[in-house]
Amino acid sequence: MTDVKRWMPLYIADYLTDTAHLGTIEHGAYFLLMTHYWGHGPLPADDTQLRKVARMTAREWTESRGVLRAFFRLEGGLLHHKRIDAEIAGAEAMIETKSEAGREGARKRWQKHDTPNAPANGKAMADPLANAQQTQWQRDAHSHSPPTAEVAVGPPAPLFEDFWKTYPTDKIMSKKAALVQWKGLSEQDRSAALAAVSGFKAFCSKDKTYRPVHACRFLSERRFDGFTADAVGPAKAAELQDRADQLMGRGKYAANFQDTAQ
Repeated sequence: MTDVKRWMPLYIADYLTDTAHLGTIEHGAYFLLMTHYWGHGPLPADDTQLRKVARMTAREWTESRGVLRAFFRLEGGLLHHKRIDAEIAGAEAMIETKSEAGREGARKRWQKHDTPNAPANGKAMADPLANAQQTQWQRDAHSHSPPTAEVAVGPPAPLFEDFWKTYPTDKIMSKKAALVQWKGLSEQDRSAALAAVSGFKAFCSKDKTYRPVHACRFLSERRFDGFTADAVGPAKAAELQDRADQLMGRGKYAANFQDTAQ
């Protein structure tokens, strides 16, 4: 893996939703398992080693083993975590995209020198210059990276340009990474995702402080399900907003959230 392991993204609302059934000790154990996974890759399928990573006693591990193992799938003798694998893939794709952009920019600058050897010199000097900057990009690129599947990227897929133009994007969203996810969808899902954008934008407009989820996550996590144009009306939008407020401890749930935290 690359240097993406320096930072690990944590989406609080998603985490709280997925772990609402865990106790305090199990929360700590699961978090330790995730951070170890981010730094070292898939976990060993050995209870003794897992217990040590989770820093649990033998009795604690025996009592919580089932609920913790449920977050992982056994594959090739190792425990894999679908979400973390996707985040790492997305981070590495973002780093490669920025690195290539840096090399291309450096080549163009050097090729401005009007000499017979300019193109060759430009490439020769551009690559090391871009690579020198890559380490810094690696330190922070993945904090904005969405999950990315390993799908070949070629010409834009049908309807993708329409999706990208209508989706509430921002400057840090990678169109290339979103296209990867788009190509992994069936034709039916692509149509559903495109139709869902208007409903999603209506939902986002209810809270001006809400930052739309990255287009890649909107696709890879099927966030478009339930946001089709005919499925989202004022009542549904209010329901979704209320659910988000409950998870994040905002609005009428703020007091309860503070009491729980204390």
